Amino acid sequence: MKKVGIVGVGLIGGSIALALKNKYKDKVYIYGYDLNKEHIRKAKEVGAIDECFEEGAQVVQSSDLIIVATPLDKVKEVFQYIAKHQTPDKVVTDVCSLKMKVHKLAETILPYPENFIGGHPMAGSEKGGFDAAHHEIFIGKPYIITPVENTSEMAISEVHWLIKSLGAKPVTLTPEEHDYAVAYNSHLTHVISWAIVSMALKDRTADIAARFGGPSYRDMTRVSMSSPSLWSLILSENKDKVSKAIDLCIKEIISLKSAIESGSREEIEKIIKPARDKRFEIYRASEAKGKIFRLEVVLPNKPGQLAKVTALFGQQGINIENIEMVHGEGQGLLFVDVCGEENAERALSILQAAGFEATISQDG
Repeated sequence: MKKVGIVGVGLIGGSIALALKNKYKDKVYIYGYDLNKEHIRKAKEVGAIDECFEEGAQVVQSSDLIIVATPLDKVKEVFQYIAKHQTPDKVVTDVCSLKMKVHKLAETILPYPENFIGGHPMAGSEKGGFDAAHHEIFIGKPYIITPVENTSEMAISEVHWLIKSLGAKPVTLTPEEHDYAVAYNSHLTHVISWAIVSMALKDRTADIAARFGGPSYRDMTRVSMSSPSLWSLILSENKDKVSKAIDLCIKEIISLKSAIESGSREEIEKIIKPARDKRFEIYRASEAKGKIFRLEVVLPNKPGQLAKVTALFGQQGINIENIEMVHGEGQGLLFVDVCGEENAERALSILQAAGFEATISQDG
Protein backbone atom coordinates (compact mmCIF):
# COMPACT_ATOMS: atom_id res chain seq x y z
CA MET A 1 0.00 0.00 0.00
CA LYS A 2 1.39 3.40 -0.99
CA LYS A 3 1.46 5.89 1.86
CA VAL A 4 0.98 9.52 0.85
CA GLY A 5 1.22 12.47 3.20
CA ILE A 6 -0.34 15.81 2.33
CA VAL A 7 0.62 18.93 4.27
CA GLY A 8 -2.09 21.47 3.50
CA VAL A 9 -5.51 20.06 2.66
CA GLY A 10 -7.00 23.06 0.89
CA LEU A 11 -8.00 23.40 -2.76
CA ILE A 12 -4.97 21.67 -4.33
CA GLY A 13 -3.99 19.36 -1.49
CA GLY A 14 -7.61 18.35 -0.97
CA SER A 15 -8.12 17.76 -4.69
CA ILE A 16 -5.03 15.53 -4.82
CA ALA A 17 -6.38 13.50 -1.90
CA LEU A 18 -9.82 13.16 -3.52
CA ALA A 19 -8.32 12.18 -6.89
CA LEU A 20 -6.06 9.50 -5.37
CA LYS A 21 -8.89 8.05 -3.30
CA ASN A 22 -11.24 8.10 -6.28
CA LYS A 23 -8.71 6.12 -8.35
CA TYR A 24 -7.17 3.76 -5.82
CA LYS A 25 -9.70 3.50 -2.96
CA ASP A 26 -8.02 1.58 -0.13
CA LYS A 27 -4.87 0.82 -2.14
CA VAL A 28 -3.44 4.17 -1.11
CA TYR A 29 -3.38 5.40 2.49
CA ILE A 30 -3.44 9.17 2.90
CA TYR A 31 -2.23 11.10 5.93
CA GLY A 32 -3.19 14.75 6.25
CA TYR A 33 -2.27 17.85 8.21
CA ASP A 34 -3.52 21.41 7.99
CA LEU A 35 -3.43 24.41 10.28
CA ASN A 36 -7.09 24.91 9.39
CA LYS A 37 -8.85 22.26 11.44
CA GLU A 38 -12.05 22.69 9.45
CA HIS A 39 -10.25 21.62 6.25
CA ILE A 40 -8.99 18.49 7.98
CA ARG A 41 -12.35 17.71 9.52
CA LYS A 42 -14.15 17.93 6.18
CA ALA A 43 -11.46 15.94 4.34
CA LYS A 44 -11.65 13.16 6.93
CA GLU A 45 -15.45 13.24 6.92
CA VAL A 46 -15.71 12.58 3.17
CA GLY A 47 -12.92 10.00 3.15
CA ALA A 48 -10.34 12.09 1.29
CA ILE A 49 -7.80 11.32 3.99
CA ASP A 50 -7.54 8.23 6.14
CA GLU A 51 -5.76 9.72 9.13
CA CYS A 52 -5.09 13.24 10.33
CA PHE A 53 -2.38 14.42 12.71
CA GLU A 54 -1.94 17.27 15.15
CA GLU A 55 1.58 17.93 13.87
CA GLY A 56 2.96 18.02 10.34
CA ALA A 57 6.04 16.07 11.38
CA GLN A 58 3.85 13.01 11.99
CA VAL A 59 2.82 13.09 8.33
CA VAL A 60 6.46 12.96 7.28
CA GLN A 61 7.26 10.07 9.62
CA SER A 62 4.36 7.98 8.28
CA SER A 63 4.55 8.64 4.52
CA ASP A 64 6.57 7.49 1.52
CA LEU A 65 5.58 10.47 -0.65
CA ILE A 66 5.14 13.84 1.06
CA ILE A 67 3.24 16.57 -0.83
CA VAL A 68 3.67 20.12 0.45
CA ALA A 69 0.49 21.96 -0.53
CA THR A 70 0.86 25.09 1.57
CA PRO A 71 1.22 28.75 0.57
CA LEU A 72 4.74 29.75 -0.50
CA ASP A 73 5.47 31.62 2.74
CA LYS A 74 4.91 28.44 4.79
CA VAL A 75 7.26 26.19 2.80
CA LYS A 76 10.40 27.04 4.79
CA GLU A 77 8.70 26.12 8.06
CA VAL A 78 7.38 22.85 6.59
CA PHE A 79 10.79 21.94 5.14
CA GLN A 80 12.36 22.51 8.56
CA TYR A 81 10.29 19.79 10.21
CA ILE A 82 10.50 17.55 7.15
CA ALA A 83 14.31 17.80 7.49
CA LYS A 84 14.15 16.22 10.95
CA HIS A 85 12.36 13.12 9.65
CA GLN A 86 13.26 12.72 5.97
CA THR A 87 15.01 9.41 5.31
CA PRO A 88 16.60 8.28 2.02
CA ASP A 89 13.43 6.42 1.02
CA LYS A 90 11.08 9.41 1.35
CA VAL A 91 10.29 11.63 -1.65
CA VAL A 92 9.17 15.22 -1.15
CA THR A 93 7.36 17.40 -3.69
CA ASP A 94 5.37 20.63 -3.58
CA VAL A 95 2.63 22.36 -5.57
CA CYS A 96 3.68 26.01 -5.16
CA SER A 97 3.29 28.44 -8.03
CA LEU A 98 6.96 29.49 -7.93
CA LYS A 99 9.84 27.07 -8.17
CA MET A 100 13.22 28.82 -7.90
CA LYS A 101 12.67 29.83 -4.28
CA VAL A 102 11.33 26.40 -3.29
CA HIS A 103 14.32 24.62 -4.86
CA LYS A 104 16.74 26.91 -3.00
CA LEU A 105 14.96 26.10 0.26
CA ALA A 106 15.11 22.38 -0.51
CA GLU A 107 18.85 22.55 -1.25
CA THR A 108 19.65 24.40 1.96
CA ILE A 109 17.24 22.70 4.40
CA LEU A 110 16.46 19.12 3.36
CA PRO A 111 19.00 16.38 4.23
CA TYR A 112 18.24 14.55 0.96
CA PRO A 113 17.56 17.36 -1.55
CA GLU A 114 18.03 14.88 -4.40
CA ASN A 115 14.75 13.29 -3.28
CA PHE A 116 12.89 16.58 -3.68
CA ILE A 117 11.27 17.55 -6.98
CA GLY A 118 9.32 20.73 -7.56
CA GLY A 119 5.82 20.49 -8.97
CA HIS A 120 3.06 22.86 -10.05
CA PRO A 121 -0.32 21.62 -11.34
CA MET A 122 -1.72 24.19 -13.75
CA ALA A 123 -5.20 23.82 -12.34
CA GLY A 124 -7.14 25.66 -9.70
CA SER A 125 -9.96 28.02 -8.93
CA GLU A 126 -10.51 31.54 -7.72
CA LYS A 127 -12.07 29.82 -4.69
CA GLY A 128 -9.98 28.27 -1.93
CA GLY A 129 -10.17 25.72 0.86
CA PHE A 130 -11.26 22.12 0.93
CA ASP A 131 -14.84 23.09 0.00
CA ALA A 132 -13.55 24.00 -3.48
CA ALA A 133 -11.59 20.74 -3.91
CA HIS A 134 -12.66 18.25 -6.60
CA HIS A 135 -11.22 14.94 -7.79
CA GLU A 136 -11.41 15.88 -11.51
CA ILE A 137 -9.69 19.26 -11.28
CA PHE A 138 -6.40 17.97 -12.76
CA ILE A 139 -7.71 15.83 -15.62
CA GLY A 140 -6.03 16.78 -18.90
CA LYS A 141 -4.27 19.77 -17.30
CA PRO A 142 -0.51 20.41 -17.52
CA TYR A 143 1.40 19.50 -14.37
CA ILE A 144 4.83 21.14 -14.44
CA ILE A 145 7.75 19.41 -12.74
CA THR A 146 11.17 20.97 -12.29
CA PRO A 147 13.89 18.35 -11.76
CA VAL A 148 17.42 19.64 -11.42
CA GLU A 149 20.75 17.96 -12.17
CA ASN A 150 20.94 16.02 -8.90
CA THR A 151 17.25 14.99 -8.73
CA SER A 152 17.03 11.26 -8.07
CA GLU A 153 15.35 8.74 -10.35
CA MET A 154 13.16 7.73 -7.41
CA ALA A 155 11.82 11.27 -7.02
CA ILE A 156 11.09 11.65 -10.75
CA SER A 157 9.35 8.25 -10.90
CA GLU A 158 7.25 8.93 -7.80
CA VAL A 159 6.02 12.29 -9.05
CA HIS A 160 5.27 10.87 -12.50
CA TRP A 161 3.17 8.23 -10.74
CA LEU A 162 1.32 11.02 -8.93
CA ILE A 163 0.70 13.02 -12.12
CA LYS A 164 -0.55 9.98 -14.01
CA SER A 165 -2.82 9.09 -11.08
CA LEU A 166 -4.37 12.57 -11.19
CA GLY A 167 -5.02 12.34 -14.93
CA ALA A 168 -2.76 15.33 -15.59
CA LYS A 169 -0.09 15.80 -18.28
CA PRO A 170 3.54 16.11 -17.12
CA VAL A 171 5.60 19.00 -18.48
CA THR A 172 9.28 19.33 -17.54
CA LEU A 173 10.92 22.74 -17.15
CA THR A 174 13.85 24.13 -15.20
CA PRO A 175 12.85 26.14 -12.10
CA GLU A 176 13.77 29.40 -13.87
CA GLU A 177 11.86 28.47 -17.04
CA HIS A 178 8.84 27.68 -14.89
CA ASP A 179 8.90 31.03 -13.10
CA TYR A 180 9.15 32.90 -16.42
CA ALA A 181 6.35 30.80 -17.92
CA VAL A 182 3.88 31.43 -15.08
CA ALA A 183 4.73 35.13 -15.12
CA TYR A 184 3.39 35.24 -18.69
CA ASN A 185 0.56 32.71 -18.64
CA SER A 186 -0.81 33.13 -15.11
CA HIS A 187 0.54 36.09 -13.18
CA LEU A 188 0.09 38.55 -16.05
CA THR A 189 -3.49 37.41 -16.68
CA HIS A 190 -4.30 38.03 -13.01
CA VAL A 191 -2.73 41.49 -13.22
CA ILE A 192 -4.80 42.35 -16.31
CA SER A 193 -7.95 41.05 -14.62
CA TRP A 194 -7.41 43.26 -11.56
CA ALA A 195 -6.63 46.24 -13.78
CA ILE A 196 -9.91 45.83 -15.69
CA VAL A 197 -11.98 45.59 -12.50
CA SER A 198 -10.06 48.45 -10.89
CA MET A 199 -11.37 50.76 -13.63
CA ALA A 200 -14.86 50.20 -12.25
CA LEU A 201 -13.65 51.54 -8.89
CA LYS A 202 -12.39 54.80 -10.38
CA ASP A 203 -14.56 55.56 -13.39
CA ARG A 204 -18.36 55.79 -13.31
CA THR A 205 -18.80 54.71 -16.93
CA ALA A 206 -16.57 51.68 -16.39
CA ASP A 207 -18.58 50.82 -13.27
CA ILE A 208 -21.89 51.01 -15.15
CA ALA A 209 -20.47 48.93 -18.02
CA ALA A 210 -19.14 46.28 -15.64
CA ARG A 211 -22.57 45.70 -14.13
CA PHE A 212 -24.02 44.44 -17.39
CA GLY A 213 -20.84 42.97 -18.85
CA GLY A 214 -21.31 39.84 -20.94
CA PRO A 215 -19.39 36.55 -21.06
CA SER A 216 -16.17 38.16 -22.29
CA TYR A 217 -16.07 40.50 -19.29
CA ARG A 218 -16.86 37.67 -16.88
CA ASP A 219 -14.18 35.42 -18.43
CA MET A 220 -11.55 38.16 -18.37
CA THR A 221 -12.23 39.13 -14.76
CA ARG A 222 -13.01 35.79 -13.10
CA VAL A 223 -9.54 35.44 -11.59
CA SER A 224 -9.78 38.89 -9.99
CA MET A 225 -11.77 37.10 -7.26
CA SER A 226 -8.62 35.20 -6.21
CA SER A 227 -7.12 35.62 -2.73
CA PRO A 228 -5.39 39.03 -2.32
CA SER A 229 -3.07 37.73 0.43
CA LEU A 230 -1.96 34.75 -1.68
CA TRP A 231 -1.46 36.75 -4.85
CA SER A 232 0.33 39.69 -3.26
CA LEU A 233 2.86 37.11 -2.04
CA ILE A 234 3.20 35.42 -5.45
CA LEU A 235 3.59 38.68 -7.38
CA SER A 236 6.11 40.14 -4.95
CA GLU A 237 8.22 36.97 -5.02
CA ASN A 238 8.23 36.86 -8.84
CA LYS A 239 8.37 40.61 -9.31
CA ASP A 240 11.21 40.82 -11.88
CA LYS A 241 9.70 38.30 -14.27
CA VAL A 242 6.16 39.66 -13.85
CA SER A 243 7.44 43.18 -14.47
CA LYS A 244 8.99 42.07 -17.79
CA ALA A 245 5.70 40.44 -18.80
CA ILE A 246 3.79 43.62 -17.95
CA ASP A 247 6.22 45.75 -19.96
CA LEU A 248 5.73 43.55 -23.03
CA CYS A 249 1.95 43.64 -22.59
CA ILE A 250 1.98 47.45 -22.30
CA LYS A 251 3.91 47.69 -25.59
CA GLU A 252 1.27 45.55 -27.31
CA ILE A 253 -1.59 47.60 -25.85
CA ILE A 254 0.06 50.87 -26.88
CA SER A 255 0.56 49.50 -30.40
CA LEU A 256 -3.09 48.50 -30.63
CA LYS A 257 -4.20 51.83 -29.11
CA SER A 258 -2.23 53.68 -31.79
CA ALA A 259 -3.85 51.62 -34.55
CA ILE A 260 -7.31 52.27 -33.11
CA GLU A 261 -6.65 56.01 -32.84
CA SER A 262 -5.61 56.05 -36.50
CA GLY A 263 -9.11 54.96 -37.42
CA SER A 264 -7.67 52.58 -40.01
CA ARG A 265 -9.32 49.19 -40.09
CA GLU A 266 -6.33 47.85 -42.01
CA GLU A 267 -3.91 48.90 -39.26
CA ILE A 268 -6.11 47.37 -36.57
CA GLU A 269 -6.47 44.13 -38.52
CA LYS A 270 -2.70 43.91 -39.00
CA ILE A 271 -2.41 43.55 -35.22
CA ILE A 272 -5.43 41.49 -34.25
CA LYS A 273 -5.44 38.96 -37.10
CA PRO A 274 -1.99 37.47 -36.33
CA ALA A 275 -2.98 37.34 -32.65
CA ARG A 276 -6.20 35.53 -33.55
CA ASP A 277 -4.29 33.08 -35.77
CA LYS A 278 -1.77 32.44 -32.98
CA ARG A 279 -4.57 31.72 -30.51
CA PHE A 280 -6.07 29.14 -32.88
CA GLU A 281 -2.62 27.58 -33.34
CA ILE A 282 -2.16 27.29 -29.58
CA TYR A 283 -5.65 25.82 -29.17
CA ARG A 284 -5.12 23.23 -31.90
CA ALA A 285 -1.75 22.23 -30.42
CA SER A 286 -3.24 21.77 -26.96
CA GLU A 287 -6.10 19.68 -28.33
CA ALA A 288 -4.01 17.59 -30.72
CA LYS A 289 -4.27 13.86 -30.24
CA GLY A 290 -2.22 11.07 -31.70
CA LYS A 291 -0.87 7.59 -31.19
CA ILE A 292 1.43 6.90 -28.30
CA PHE A 293 5.01 6.01 -29.19
CA ARG A 294 7.46 4.49 -26.74
CA LEU A 295 11.14 5.40 -26.61
CA GLU A 296 13.54 2.94 -25.04
CA VAL A 297 16.56 4.75 -23.64
CA VAL A 298 19.68 3.18 -22.16
CA LEU A 299 20.71 5.16 -19.07
CA PRO A 300 24.31 4.91 -17.82
CA ASN A 301 24.59 4.23 -14.12
CA LYS A 302 25.52 7.83 -13.28
CA PRO A 303 23.70 10.45 -11.17
CA GLY A 304 21.30 12.82 -12.91
CA GLN A 305 20.70 10.85 -16.12
CA LEU A 306 16.92 10.60 -15.76
CA ALA A 307 16.69 14.27 -14.86
CA LYS A 308 18.77 15.07 -17.96
CA VAL A 309 16.36 13.17 -20.24
CA THR A 310 13.26 14.86 -18.79
CA ALA A 311 14.94 18.27 -18.98
CA LEU A 312 15.84 17.72 -22.66
CA PHE A 313 12.20 16.97 -23.43
CA GLY A 314 10.96 19.94 -21.43
CA GLN A 315 13.30 22.34 -23.21
CA GLN A 316 11.89 21.19 -26.57
CA GLY A 317 8.24 21.27 -25.43
CA ILE A 318 7.75 17.50 -25.69
CA ASN A 319 5.26 16.22 -23.12
CA ILE A 320 5.95 12.90 -21.44
CA GLU A 321 2.75 10.85 -21.24
CA ASN A 322 4.25 8.13 -19.06
CA ILE A 323 7.65 7.08 -17.78
CA GLU A 324 8.99 3.79 -16.41
CA MET A 325 12.43 2.70 -15.26
CA VAL A 326 13.98 -0.78 -15.16
CA HIS A 327 17.32 -1.07 -13.35
CA GLY A 328 20.07 -3.40 -14.53
CA GLU A 329 23.68 -4.07 -13.70
CA GLY A 330 25.76 -1.05 -14.67
CA GLN A 331 22.92 0.68 -16.53
CA GLY A 332 19.16 1.12 -16.62
CA LEU A 333 16.50 1.00 -19.30
CA LEU A 334 14.11 3.94 -19.44
CA PHE A 335 10.74 3.73 -21.21
CA VAL A 336 9.26 7.09 -22.19
CA ASP A 337 5.85 7.45 -23.86
CA VAL A 338 5.14 10.49 -26.06
CA CYS A 339 2.13 11.40 -28.16
CA GLY A 340 2.46 11.54 -31.95
CA GLU A 341 5.00 10.22 -34.45
CA GLU A 342 6.51 13.65 -35.11
CA ASN A 343 7.18 14.21 -31.40
CA ALA A 344 8.64 10.71 -31.10
CA GLU A 345 11.04 11.24 -34.00
CA ARG A 346 12.08 14.62 -32.63
CA ALA A 347 12.59 13.14 -29.16
CA LEU A 348 14.75 10.36 -30.62
CA SER A 349 16.96 12.87 -32.44
CA ILE A 350 17.34 14.95 -29.29
CA LEU A 351 18.34 11.93 -27.22
CA GLN A 352 20.83 10.67 -29.76
CA ALA A 353 22.36 14.12 -30.17
CA ALA A 354 22.85 14.19 -26.39
CA GLY A 355 24.72 10.89 -26.55
CA PHE A 356 22.00 8.51 -25.37
CA GLU A 357 21.44 5.11 -26.96
CA ALA A 358 17.73 5.06 -27.85
CA THR A 359 15.18 3.35 -30.08
CA ILE A 360 11.55 4.01 -30.81
CA SER A 361 8.46 1.88 -31.35
CA GLN A 362 4.71 2.48 -31.46
CA ASP A 363 3.26 1.48 -28.11
CA GLY A 364 0.98 -1.46 -28.69
